Amino acid sequence: MAHTFPSVEWFQALADIANGDDDLKKFGTLDATVVFKVAEQHYSVTFDILQARDVHESSADDALEADFVIELSPEKWQGMIDDIQTNGRAGRDWTLNTLDMIDDEPIHKNLGQDGFAADKFHRYGPTLQRFMDNSSQLETEFAGAAVTT
Repeated sequence: MAHTFPSVEWFQALADIANGDDDLKKFGTLDATVVFKVAEQHYSVTFDILQARDVHESSADDALEADFVIELSPEKWQGMIDDIQTNGRAGRDWTLNTLDMIDDEPIHKNLGQDGFAADKFHRYGPTLQRFMDNSSQLETEFAGAAVTT
């Protein structure tokens, strides 16, 4: 079954895969509320040590309460997901860490100016990347695009 990106259903399917991924534990824990921003849409996922839960569409105001927001253009989100689906995981040019370093502005930020919370992006980076790499198991359709992977 195909899931449309971005949507609550897509992020929930990804959370369900992560919650059943025993190998995810090898990457360490993840204890943060993360908002994934795609254009003007916000999707919140709360990571509670080894579980992804409370997946929902959120608002820009809700993003103020998140530990950090990851924001990419729809084209970059699609590029990363396409790369993950082609290779089974993000290639060097498409990891969250690489995208964070190569853009003029970091792709992550804490909107409440809490540097400790924003630093969780780097602290939990390998686990968060594994979470995203699990999208290789999702049949994904991109909203507003004829491309299906």
